[in-house]
Amino acid sequence: MPSSIKREKPTPIVMIQRARRMRRNPTDAEERLIKQLRSLGEKPIRSQVPINYMIVDVALPNRNLIIEVDGGIHNAPFQQRRDAWKEKTLREMGFNVIRIKNERTASLMYVRNAISPYQDNKWNTKRFRDQLRAVEVKLPEEEKEKRRVKREEKRLRQEQRRQEKQARKTTCSRYVSALDKERAYLEGIEKRIHDRELFRPREG
Repeated sequence: MPSSIKREKPTPIVMIQRARRMRRNPTDAEERLIKQLRSLGEKPIRSQVPINYMIVDVALPNRNLIIEVDGGIHNAPFQQRRDAWKEKTLREMGFNVIRIKNERTASLMYVRNAISPYQDNKWNTKRFRDQLRAVEVKLPEEEKEKRRVKREEKRLRQEQRRQEKQARKTTCSRYVSALDKERAYLEGIEKRIHDRELFRPREG
């Protein structure tokens, strides 16, 4: 990776979460491209696929093909260096990679011509899946244990909060019940006093 774009690599879980957010909020160009691919009968179509520490825009497993959709930011020098590194890395992993500019996604003919050199068959799908498994990030056992402990601690905290909430609810119910009884008792006394005043003989 070029020194100018060095950054700390996020964990695989972060990448999966980021991919999900991006999948829920695609760009207009990505939506257009997916519609064009569907109209060409392409399937399956996968969008925002996390591969190792990268996320690719669109993947066609049947063609073992990754399509990157380039907007205006991809003209910036730092982004071009990053794109070149990403494309080189993906090719080394065994994937085919093409890039399509935003405005080109509106042309069905252009999209068809761009993907046509890559053969469409079921063996490519298997190859694509095998390659994804091959580059899948393997967490060390120590890291897995840490995450397991964190999940267990989180579960215990949630259970403790639930029990505390239930205890507060029970305590409040007891207080309310006691207050209701006291209120009923006071109302009874008040009624008896009122009755005595009402039926007391008047003097003179």
